[in-house]
Amino acid sequence: ADDDGKQQIRWQDVGNGVFSIKWEANLGFFVVADGAEPKWGKSKDELQPGQSFGDYEAHRGYFRLPPGKSIDNCVLEIPVHWNGVMIYDSDNIVIRNLHARYFLNDGFNFGGKAENLRFENVEGSFNGDEGFSAHGDAQAYVTDSRFHHNDNGIADTVYSRTSFQRV
Repeated sequence: ADDDGKQQIRWQDVGNGVFSIKWEANLGFFVVADGAEPKWGKSKDELQPGQSFGDYEAHRGYFRLPPGKSIDNCVLEIPVHWNGVMIYDSDNIVIRNLHARYFLNDGFNFGGKAENLRFENVEGSFNGDEGFSAHGDAQAYVTDSRFHHNDNGIADTVYSRTSFQRV
């Protein structure tokens, strides 16, 4: 760790402005460069400037530097937290006015036997998987909210029941 307590990562130059690091997670690799919105590439060989790609079989993350940048003059940040909000087997919860972004998996993730969950004026953006993701036998009501710039905006799986208004 450096003086700010941030972990220092050793990038490996793989050529043509593309750098790689070891990545053990099986989901959600992306890089925030100089505070800019992250961009996801389709493969490590087709990365455009500023794009990231996770090769989960090889346990490597790849990033192509933006134009005019070098590894020494660009602040590169990689999210390490899995979900912004995670609720499991809990009832009668209200979450208001919260923006969950830059998480490896979901901004809002809930599941199990969770009932009467309410999300009001929330936003899930720039997450590695969904902005809002319901699992199991969960029930939620979502109003006046936004989910954008994720791999997927919203996902309801298994027997989940979600009601959306003004989303």
